[in-house]
Amino acid sequence: MKFKVILLLSLFFTEKVLVSLDYPGDGTNRHVNVFINTKLETGDTVGTTNPGLCYFVGVNGLRLDAAGSGSIPFRTPISIEASIELSQNIILDLDSDITLAGRVSLNSSGYIKGGSNRIILTGPFYLQNYWISADGGSIRFSGNGNSIFFNEGGSLRQSDSSYDLEFRSTILNGVKQGSIPASGDLILYDSIIKLDSDYCFNSSGVLQVYDDVLITGTHTFCLDAPCEIYDNAKLMFDIGTTFSMGTHGSITIADNHTGMIHFNGSSVLIGTTDFNVDYGRIFFENEVTIDDSGNNGEFRIGANMIANVLGSGRVVLENTTTFSVL
Repeated sequence: MKFKVILLLSLFFTEKVLVSLDYPGDGTNRHVNVFINTKLETGDTVGTTNPGLCYFVGVNGLRLDAAGSGSIPFRTPISIEASIELSQNIILDLDSDITLAGRVSLNSSGYIKGGSNRIILTGPFYLQNYWISADGGSIRFSGNGNSIFFNEGGSLRQSDSSYDLEFRSTILNGVKQGSIPASGDLILYDSIIKLDSDYCFNSSGVLQVYDDVLITGTHTFCLDAPCEIYDNAKLMFDIGTTFSMGTHGSITIADNHTGMIHFNGSSVLIGTTDFNVDYGRIFFENEVTIDDSGNNGEFRIGANMIANVLGSGRVVLENTTTFSVL
């Protein structure tokens, strides 16, 4: 038995820990440190004022507990199964994909550099009332159909407009103003935004839509930045959801112009900015109301866009709205 234990440890130490760590005194925490690869980059000044540096606690909960500044490159084959405790002083630099298994909660705010590496969800991720900020690189989630919960006031953000927030097959649950205060691009692949109250995307970046993206909830989604819908992707607004064009809002059907917009029993507000889209396809299902708040707004379907009315679909124009099909 002793031989097996020694062999296991030697396998995990083949990637050297390049910094002297002051491991926590608790043996429950200390024994899993062999799975963590961590090193310092030039200019980083991570200290060991607090016990440990980056380690697991409890039942595979991740804790980043260090003093100083800089970043800690991090990789582990262990799934994170309980909680994540980040630092507002140290950036957790993902040196590989990490997996959040089962129900995981964010228990303190902090910074993550993801780059090309991903945070993979196999269960729900509860932000509670904490935040994660992309710093030094983008953050990318592969949701596998699971939810990230913003209901208690948590948020995902970017510290710089050059960093993206990307979600693949993820349900963003409980979104409201402040949940995703994007300053860079927000990239959605086959994902759902469930509104908890009104939300305005007013980033200096772009809302990028790939595959089917649904916005649902009896609240308003305001687009006050550019939106690009890519090949065969569809941006859908559900029954009872209101879509509002903000001052800086625009929609482009990008690449080969096969993108789509689908209004299903939703409302469209164009009191601030006209709706003007060329190329692609647009669908109207059930009763869709278009309202310009009396500002002589125009809902314009360009000459290269195909309009489709599904089943009992109909369009109702409110106030002084003009509906044009070129």
